[in-house]
Amino acid sequence: MLAYNNRVSGPIEDRIDILLTLDTVSFDNESTNHNENSFDIRNRVVEARERQYTRFGSEIYNAIVSNKLLSQCCQLKEEQQKMIQQWASKYHWSTRVQMKILRLARTISDLSGHEAITNESIWEAVTMRRTNSTKRKKGIVGDH
Repeated sequence: MLAYNNRVSGPIEDRIDILLTLDTVSFDNESTNHNENSFDIRNRVVEARERQYTRFGSEIYNAIVSNKLLSQCCQLKEEQQKMIQQWASKYHWSTRVQMKILRLARTISDLSGHEAITNESIWEAVTMRRTNSTKRKKGIVGDH
């Protein structure tokens, strides 16, 4: 896995929306008590798409809307802009990555039923960009 991750260059990684490193989960420890059923998930997705349709005035989704329209319709609070700028500086994110985080945070907020982008959705989007390979490049995780 490490060899594969090291082959993926920054510009290619910038084009990937979500970068997750998943750990192995023991089957014995897996709990179904907290899992959301497919019907509820589908309903949340339908509602999120309706919000996006209303926001953009046509059948355009967060993933494909132009950067200009996304920025106009999904303005961040000043503190949220500063949070993203600080992380972008720390992790050397390109503008492309910052826009992907904005799109992802907007989608997370839509799925949660929020009209505005929340701090929590930004944090969740940022967390989805902080993989072990990103941490390793910045000297946060040692190579094993």
